[in-house]
Amino acid sequence: MKLNLEQIKSITKGAARIVSDNGKVKFMRFTEEQEKFYERNADFYRKTFATAGVRLEFVTNSRSLSIKVDASPASSREWFSLAIHVNGEMKHTLDASLSAAPDKHVTAEGSYALGTGKKTVCIYMPWSVCAELISLELDNGATLEPVSHKIKILMFGDSITHGYDAKYPSEAYSSLITDALDAEGLNKGIGADKFNAPIGGMAESYVPDIITVAYGTNDWSGGNRERFERESRGFYTNLSKTYPDSKIFALAPIWRGNWEKV
Repeated sequence: MKLNLEQIKSITKGAARIVSDNGKVKFMRFTEEQEKFYERNADFYRKTFATAGVRLEFVTNSRSLSIKVDASPASSREWFSLAIHVNGEMKHTLDASLSAAPDKHVTAEGSYALGTGKKTVCIYMPWSVCAELISLELDNGATLEPVSHKIKILMFGDSITHGYDAKYPSEAYSSLITDALDAEGLNKGIGADKFNAPIGGMAESYVPDIITVAYGTNDWSGGNRERFERESRGFYTNLSKTYPDSKIFALAPIWRGNWEKV
């Protein structure tokens, strides 16, 4: 049973919007307004298409699963992995690399046993590349039930939030926090990003219960104090106005001024 677009949409978490193009499903974690903002920086714009934090979650009685994706560059890393969890435990991974492909596009696919009975399946999409879904198949006649979560969490940040350099996407700190809180997460991390005041004022289609902000280390290493103070203050001011009822947590970066001595 090949899942159709509506079924895929019903089980997708971590995407601001979903686009179907040429028979493939593309998971967009940034809004069109946010993508437009990042167009001024080609590297950051490319990273907006990474599938960091995107996952397919469902309950099924299917004994097997087959998945096929088209992967293309969306970060400074060319290796990638999909992690398939069954009842909260990682059972399978689909690992590949773009490095050997002349056009830096790779089609990766695999078929996996899920076991008997009813189970919860979570497919964590890669943080390091843009993974467009070509197909997702379950056994013919299998059940498919979307998974719901207690809260919604919105996560801003740089490379660490983005997912660098977790071997498997389920092991990135953003995924671990999302799972620990039984949350539906939306990952806005972009490797090397800094505070940008306008981003704080660009609303999502939902109001998150919790917002985490983990910028700062790139402001310190690649900016100046005037910019940092202006943009960080503006970001938090805009964010507070956009989400007055959300809990906002600032995750301060670890001091790295003496990193060469460590």
